[in-house]
Amino acid sequence: MSASFAAFAVCSAAAPVGNVHRVCGTPHDNQTVVHDMRAFNRSGIFKKIAVSRADETRYPVNLNFKLQNREEMAGVMAWRESEDGKIQVYGNEYDSDFNMTMSLPTGTFQVLAYGYCEDGDGLFLLYKDNYTFGEGDILTLDTSEATNRTDIETIGPDGESLCIGEGGNCEKGNALNMMFYEREPLFSANVVLFSDGQKYVLSNNLSSSLNLVRYQLMVSGSKGVMSMAIPVDLNKSRVGSTATGWQQTNVNFSHTPLNDKIDNMLQELEGSPHNYGFIQNILVNTDDMSLCGILGLSIYGEGAQTATGRISMWSPTDYVPPVTPMLAPSGDVLFGPDSWVQSMPIRMGTDGLVQSGVNMAFEGYMTSDSTNIYYNDGNPVFSPLIPEEIMLANCAPSLITAPSVTGRFQYSFTGRYGENMNIDACDISDGMNPEILEQLGGNPNSVLVTFNGETVCDNLRDLNSGDPWDKDATYTAVIKTDNILIDKEIAGQTSGTIRYNPVKNFSLPTVTALQLRDSGGKISDRLKSGADGILSLYASALTLNANEKLRYGFYDYNPVSNIKVEYSPYSLSHTYDVWEEISMTAHPSADYTPGWGNCYEGTLENIDKPAPYGWFALRITLETADGASQQQTISPAFCISSLSTIESIADNRDEADDTRTEYFTLQGIRITNPIAGQIYIKRQGSKVQKFIMR
Repeated sequence: MSASFAAFAVCSAAAPVGNVHRVCGTPHDNQTVVHDMRAFNRSGIFKKIAVSRADETRYPVNLNFKLQNREEMAGVMAWRESEDGKIQVYGNEYDSDFNMTMSLPTGTFQVLAYGYCEDGDGLFLLYKDNYTFGEGDILTLDTSEATNRTDIETIGPDGESLCIGEGGNCEKGNALNMMFYEREPLFSANVVLFSDGQKYVLSNNLSSSLNLVRYQLMVSGSKGVMSMAIPVDLNKSRVGSTATGWQQTNVNFSHTPLNDKIDNMLQELEGSPHNYGFIQNILVNTDDMSLCGILGLSIYGEGAQTATGRISMWSPTDYVPPVTPMLAPSGDVLFGPDSWVQSMPIRMGTDGLVQSGVNMAFEGYMTSDSTNIYYNDGNPVFSPLIPEEIMLANCAPSLITAPSVTGRFQYSFTGRYGENMNIDACDISDGMNPEILEQLGGNPNSVLVTFNGETVCDNLRDLNSGDPWDKDATYTAVIKTDNILIDKEIAGQTSGTIRYNPVKNFSLPTVTALQLRDSGGKISDRLKSGADGILSLYASALTLNANEKLRYGFYDYNPVSNIKVEYSPYSLSHTYDVWEEISMTAHPSADYTPGWGNCYEGTLENIDKPAPYGWFALRITLETADGASQQQTISPAFCISSLSTIESIADNRDEADDTRTEYFTLQGIRITNPIAGQIYIKRQGSKVQKFIMR
């Protein structure tokens, strides 16, 4: 794998949304990356966890660690119950030299220390009950007291023991350990595994009110992604998953043109594509389906894309952990989460895996309201759908624009099945060698913001930085992506223009989802006839707000004042002169917040004009009462096969298409990005010649 693409990030599951702790890992000698331990202390998210008082007097704790050979202390926490029944949690900190420190008020506490033994092969838990602390006291923690051993075995759906590393059947994994006190999460700590590790727990006599749950994620090119929620009974010598009780599905993604170009380049230079995927693991409180935290696991190397396609999940039938995991896999990734195509989160259900119908754009903002961050079943239009045989991102997506925390705006895209499609909306030129990017055809995405005809911003890197946009006048932003190839042959494009005054109307109208359904209610943008199709979209005027107490942002959803939807037969050049309107009607019974807003529907039965291979473009215009607007063109947006005028793209070479240039090796293999200095066959229209690429 090329070093220019080798990067990954892991998010601590316990960090608050809006301030997620990200750690870039470098493997230890034994290829196990250990990450820090974080305490849960967000008042309101859990019923009994309270933030420690800011006005109380604390004193430094003299920590005395007695460690055995190859052991590492990861964290210490103390807690006590206050008069109102809340649990006040105090965690350790680090000084400028990364030495562990801790401070406590005087009183009696329960104490738990957590760490790793044998270079991460296992972990230890040390518990002290009724520890009375006074100013200047010493807290001694001796790992030799942890004599109870519990082995954790991971058995996959085929009955094989899952093993990472040389000779193993998995390439990578993630072990997230969560400790609960009376069903309330105290802390979590995760370890990214490149070799076998975290296979056992050493403990002393823990309180019966303390419960450990292991959330294990294993990745295999042939087996896919396997997620296990394993309750660890420390009174037993062995616990783990079993071969029965697994729920499974497939999640398949279409590649973007830029991904294919990079794959081809690396195939020619290094003999293999870059193979980079990403899994987001979302932890949800089962009591109210509120968010506990998020962590990610990057997947790269051979089999990465195969791994993200197959999803398997397991938990014991006789035990429901107070926190349940959801998996949100991504397709081909260039630079991590900013460049992914991501499915909706998937979790275990009564009869099989179910999809959470939440809008994954803009991190947690779209899933939140004024009281909490929810990852529940979400919009029922999306929640029952598991697209097992569907190719996600095989479409020209709809554009989402929304206010950002900087007072400007942010954007993303969504596909037909609610998938989040950043599709490399990051400033690619900032992360890739400009010469290589130029060889690949340049940046397929663009953003341009103007004010009074002058450029304010012309790249995403500067979109939310630099001089303030504070003029009491209209700003215009044009956003476009060409990084779309439908059915591996149809060039797609989504472009949008937003106009707003950041002083008077920073409530942005936007499409949050676009769907088409056939007469049987099935989601599909490939229809037999216009009479068979219903166009459904969600739209809202978004206003950014914040819950200051819990430290997260959320959107308020307001109706747009005007909506207009038009169609036109698809053009290879993505230019359109004639549009005809589709009558849209509000469908309030399907309105849904957070995440989506107001639903509108219209029938396609009046569309009767033929189109190239049956494809049509859409133009959607939205306005707010105070003058903000968004207009986007989705080209193409849907297909009506009965109106197709030709069989394939090759049969429709208009004048613009005749100027298209294609490159082939001397053996006749088509090349999407020829390399300078190499000899190729170039075909432009009907003209064919052999030449050296300059």
